[in-house]
Amino acid sequence: MTGQAEGRPWIVLLGNHDRMFSRFVRTGQAADDNIKSNRLWLDDRLGGRATLRSYGVEGPWEDARGRPLGDIRAPDVDAPAREAMARLHEAARAAVPEAHLDWIDALPLTHEAEGCLFVHAGIRPGVPLAQQAEDDLIWIRDPFLLETAPHPWLVVHGHTPVEAPEHHGNRVNIDTGAGYGGPVTAMAIEDGTVWVLGETGRERLEP
Repeated sequence: MTGQAEGRPWIVLLGNHDRMFSRFVRTGQAADDNIKSNRLWLDDRLGGRATLRSYGVEGPWEDARGRPLGDIRAPDVDAPAREAMARLHEAARAAVPEAHLDWIDALPLTHEAEGCLFVHAGIRPGVPLAQQAEDDLIWIRDPFLLETAPHPWLVVHGHTPVEAPEHHGNRVNIDTGAGYGGPVTAMAIEDGTVWVLGETGRERLEP
């Protein structure tokens, strides 16, 4: 936000964690049907508690029975859990600036440039861009990751962590697990050639 306000030409795309954060602060909803494990956003693996703590929110992190909210699965949210999450939602609303939520909610889902489509998770193969569902753009794995046919663009995405950046011909996965202690990967793409930027300079990433 600060960089954009200072005039830097940065484009930031919406991801699934951004949406979960904004939705919880605005509505108190911590579950998402796209999470197949039924974990809530408050589960430490999804980052909710760490995110709220970064704003100074101190809980409650447990319900009245001492059950950690992060350990509760969506089907098991009962009255004590709802009461604790309602209080946590109230604390979050008081702590997170409205300007932060407005910025997140206005983030674009995709960006097209020089034959590339940049997107958080991927696209549903064969569906025109204007008809792509937001859930797919920020959550999809299969069938996108299994598609071998060319897309209208080289799709540059993250969301699915890999040990090193991967070029699959029709897509490039740039997610090297920074959210789980891995490195952040930076790339340059010029005339269809993909370069990984490292300490020693550029290294070409081959399909």
